Amino acid sequence: DQVVVFLRPDDYALGVASEPGLHPACAEYSTQACPVLAGRIHRYNPHPESRSTECDDPRCDCRLWSRTPPSEPRPPRPIEAWYAIQLPLTEYRVLTIAATDTNPEITGIDVHTPSLLHRVRQIRASADPASGTDPLQLLLMTSAMFGGDRP
Repeated sequence: DQVVVFLRPDDYALGVASEPGLHPACAEYSTQACPVLAGRIHRYNPHPESRSTECDDPRCDCRLWSRTPPSEPRPPRPIEAWYAIQLPLTEYRVLTIAATDTNPEITGIDVHTPSLLHRVRQIRASADPASGTDPLQLLLMTSAMFGGDRP
């Protein structure tokens, strides 16, 4: 009856999380096994120089993959805070947000649900000390101030 959705502060600001929902036991495993969620890495793309290469198997489709190198390598950026929301299946809704001038069309899980304040928990803090307080952190603090349930 429950599903867990992982999201970042930017996902909450957009109103949609692009990660699919997970069974609670699978979500718990993910928080330990995933290096991002577990906090074992602190930057996205920490090794930009390592690229995948084509294998030697002529039957493999990897030779069809696009090999467009970036015009200039992007520096690894700090991993932002990650949160988990546990929702009843009745509140698990897929929606699409139309593209804008700055964002592509996004399909994901509606994160502005009625029970959000009582079901959100921080999985990891931002790796960027200059990131400041994010909107989900403020929601958690507000909920705690007004006696909200903590998971």
